[in-house]
Amino acid sequence: MGTSGSYSGSGGAWNGARGELADLLSGGNGTVADVLAPAAGAINWAPSEDDGGDAVDAAGMGAIPFRGTGVSPIRIRSRGGAGGGVGGGGARGGGGGGSRGGGSGRSRQRAARIGAGVAAAGYALRAGDAAALRRLGLDLAALAALPPSQQAQRIIAALAGPASTIEDGEVTAAASTMIIRLLEADAPPTAAEAVAVFATEYVYEIMLTELGSEMRDGTHDGSATIVTEDELHSVIEARVVSLAIEGESIAADALESAIDEVLEFTRRVLFERPEA
Repeated sequence: MGTSGSYSGSGGAWNGARGELADLLSGGNGTVADVLAPAAGAINWAPSEDDGGDAVDAAGMGAIPFRGTGVSPIRIRSRGGAGGGVGGGGARGGGGGGSRGGGSGRSRQRAARIGAGVAAAGYALRAGDAAALRRLGLDLAALAALPPSQQAQRIIAALAGPASTIEDGEVTAAASTMIIRLLEADAPPTAAEAVAVFATEYVYEIMLTELGSEMRDGTHDGSATIVTEDELHSVIEARVVSLAIEGESIAADALESAIDEVLEFTRRVLFERPEA
């Protein structure tokens, strides 16, 4: 599981999280939440492409929209104002950004665009919507002849391109998990469920990239490491699920905007640890 391989992490910004992880793996009193808080603080999103690379966009700002509070939820709606069909956005992504220790940061916007395009393609495929798939550069007849695993591979290849960097691999792994669930489920997941799955998996993949070498350096019991990876995933998933996400649009632009917001709110919840 994960894309970290032999990568040793991106350096100083993550040292606090690595210290907490070492304590946890050594039987200390720390918790997974103690590891994830400084890790989330170390995530450095790249400047928004829509602002000409000058500033990170404003998604995920303001009060955190927890379920059951009076804060307005994250809404999945098309930029045209209406929910509904697949299409728009979801263009194939370019190269990934560097991690914090090596450059400008991971592109949250690019991750959201790819995740949204992949999800929109999955919904279009399930609906037999040839026109929507054509807008995303895909062919319904070719996809329909394949099993779900190969359909997923074809969609990822068309919308994400080759994973030429570690950061590309994180996005691809997250999108792959999401699209397989979308295609194999008895009934299509809701738009909010697809957004939540991608956000969970993407944040988890970042954590595995940056912390995986500490987990797999041979100094800790293997079963303990597996438990910690599972616990990391469970805590991230719980934080994503705590967010109020509403809307039924499966248009790529609507999904992209929602994923962008959920990613930043998830980072903030992990880092700030506010009371829900």
